[in-house]
Amino acid sequence: MDKLWSLNNEELQVARRLEDYFSSSDMTFREKVFHAILIARHELEGHHFSNEFERQRILEFARVLDRLLQKTI
Repeated sequence: MDKLWSLNNEELQVARRLEDYFSSSDMTFREKVFHAILIARHELEGHHFSNEFERQRILEFARVLDRLLQKTI
């Protein structure tokens, strides 16, 4: 997370969640973001949500992840 200064509050919160969830030091931050995107897409495509509110939360999480991925290039 070299570009910490360029993250907004929402992105920073998600970045911290990713660091906690993927605690492996063998993964780069970009790899963590990529894997989180795969998980979010799997949840959406497999309809692994119980209601519309939860689906919207996953969609917003995926949008934040996409922004983080762009910022890690």
